[in-house]
Order: sequence, then structure tokens, then C-alpha cells
Amino acid sequence: MPESGTPVSVDFEDDTATVHIENYLNKPSGEQIEKVCLQCLNDGYKTLILDFARTELVNSIGISFLLGVIDACEKKGADIIFSHVHDDVLSLFQILGITRKVKIDFASLQ
Repeated sequence: MPESGTPVSVDFEDDTATVHIENYLNKPSGEQIEKVCLQCLNDGYKTLILDFARTELVNSIGISFLLGVIDACEKKGADIIFSHVHDDVLSLFQILGITRKVKIDFASLQ
């Protein structure tokens, strides 16, 4: 899993992996997030929770990595949930139609 100083950390419980995304979601962090998420799926986790509590900015390249993770979840039959999404980021996800492909944990919204 990720080394210290990387833009993600992961918690595991039962068949769920919670991926905590740090700071700005761009190419370097997106690559790491995709790598970690794909490894979790390959390890048999059935639910991925992407925690955006510390993420206030997402660029177009970061979006492309998220779409790759969403596609991988669909192919594996896994659930994907976005939690703690900041309002501006949620608006972006809604405009791009991403919210039609993932579950949003509205109870966690900030």
C-alpha cells in the first residue's frame, strides 16, 4: 500500500477499503489513487470509499483517474462511494455526470 508522504492513505474493514485523498487531486495524486484502488479491487475488496475530506481542488487529469477507478469498479462489480465531498468539488462532479455513476455519502458532506 502507499508509502508515507504519498497523497493517499487507506483503511480496511471487512470487504471495504477507505481511500483518504490528500490535498489537490491532479496527475501525481491521481496516479497513486488509481494504483491503490486497483490493488484493493484485485485484493478482493467489494466496496471502495473515496474520502475527499482533505481535497478541495480537483483538476481534469484527476477526474480522468477517478473515471478509471469508477470503470474498474463497474467491471469488478464493486461499489464505489464518495464521502466528505466539499461543495465545490461536488458541484464539479454533478456537472460532469460523475454523481450518476457513484454513490455519494450525503451524511458526510461538508
